[in-house]
Amino acid sequence: MTERVNSLDIAKGMAIVLVVVGHVAAREDVPGADWYNLLRLAIYSFHMPLFMVLSGISLGLSWKVLANQAAVLGYVRKRLKKLVIPYALLGLAIICGKLVASRFIHVDNIPQGVVSGLLDLFLRPMASAASFLWFIYVLSAYYLVFPWFLHQAPRATPWAMMALGIVLYPFAWPSTFNIANLVMYLPFFSAGILLGQHWGKAASVINPRLALWAMPLLAALVYGVWQEPLSKWFVGTLSVPFVLALANQVQGPGKSFFMTAGIYTFSIYLFNTLCIGIAKAVTLSVMPWRDGYFVGHFVVLLIAGVWGPILVKKIVQKISPPVAAYL
Repeated sequence: MTERVNSLDIAKGMAIVLVVVGHVAAREDVPGADWYNLLRLAIYSFHMPLFMVLSGISLGLSWKVLANQAAVLGYVRKRLKKLVIPYALLGLAIICGKLVASRFIHVDNIPQGVVSGLLDLFLRPMASAASFLWFIYVLSAYYLVFPWFLHQAPRATPWAMMALGIVLYPFAWPSTFNIANLVMYLPFFSAGILLGQHWGKAASVINPRLALWAMPLLAALVYGVWQEPLSKWFVGTLSVPFVLALANQVQGPGKSFFMTAGIYTFSIYLFNTLCIGIAKAVTLSVMPWRDGYFVGHFVVLLIAGVWGPILVKKIVQKISPPVAAYL
């Protein structure tokens, strides 16, 4: 089991590094840096469905039969505290920070005020000042619901929820309460739980066939970049066996790096944009944001986006371990 969990950590590390790469210049194409613009386009075609599957695998692997509904309630409360508290506090900090910073510099997506910003954060998260936190919102909703069904029917639940997501997906869903994303990623989270429940069998099928999984994913990425983007459902599905197989085979410094990133996935997700923003303010003061210069930006911002949050977590652990438990 230890080796399988290590492989999952490595896969999470790969996924969160892809997120950081995409956030280096998340809102606009970089003039003269076509290599990055195409890379970001490819990453955005699959990285969040992949993340949802990996999150589902974690639940499927760790789920244990609970004694009664009181135990389920305790489990749900514990999980939600670890997700909702960081979401609310970081969201509030971003709202206040943007309101203050907008008085001195240009700031994107400025909330109208603290109260309206908080309403958006919880009612319309994709339109909020902290829209990048939407993943935590969706994951919180899943942890609010799934444990109850898993308690009653652990084997049937992922199948039923995956089928429900597939049936609901073709319809138009509102962004209020992040319903559109809740529906879109429901099959991926459910499939992840299923993989986690049958991890031994799944690993025996997936792990030895890295080249087999690489070919259709590479073809889909190339087509999506040079012709037209393919469905996230399609590319995301193709990415799952490839990343899991790759995570099982990576060795040496790469294994250590991605495992570390995987262990600190939540911290990196919370703080990578902030660390990238601070580093970007420094790099922009010494070189332009274009052409060959962007390579320098990319290296510095990637390092800041991955290692900055890890440093934040370690500093907070020394100052206040109870607070660090939420990061």
